Amino acid sequence: MGTEEVNGNMNDNNKGNGNKKPSTYKGKKFDKKFTGKKTEVNDVTERRNKLLIKFFRLIDLPVRLIGDDDKPDMIYNEEVILNAFVNNFELNFTDSPTSKNVVYSVKLNENPRFDKNRILQCLTEYKARAIFRVSLKTTPKLYLTGYNFLNKEEKLGRYPVFSSYNPKIYFTEEKAKEIANELNNDGYQAIHE
Repeated sequence: MGTEEVNGNMNDNNKGNGNKKPSTYKGKKFDKKFTGKKTEVNDVTERRNKLLIKFFRLIDLPVRLIGDDDKPDMIYNEEVILNAFVNNFELNFTDSPTSKNVVYSVKLNENPRFDKNRILQCLTEYKARAIFRVSLKTTPKLYLTGYNFLNKEEKLGRYPVFSSYNPKIYFTEEKAKEIANELNNDGYQAIHE
């Protein structure tokens, strides 16, 4: 992705869905919890992303999806973005963050066939892309999760929102440092990490 920051609130761990009605899939209701940048997601993409989330839960890897529904980034262990991408129903692990050189693939379906040791090898052998966050110097740690406005319609009175989970993600340390400095100038005690 070409942006420097992504709202980390876009994942399968959100606790509610606001005023949205539950989606349906084959007649069954479910709350669509991962909603990325695109507002209209087709059923195929939605089904694929549900299988992707299910796969990471099946192999017990702490991964959450952020960004675009069509091309989600996968954050591993809240530390790095996986060297992986999805194409149709295929999860492809690559040898670097910018490479499309596939070193291992898994077909996403209800009963995927995979070698967990090979996946773990991909995670340890190949350097992944680091992520950065901004937090307050508090205990417990509170992360910048976004911004709100005193007057939303006219976008006036912008102020930061902090939470203990789903931090706003920055892909460069410079951007995280810049945001922390802005918050410090506004009277907050913020650090980048």
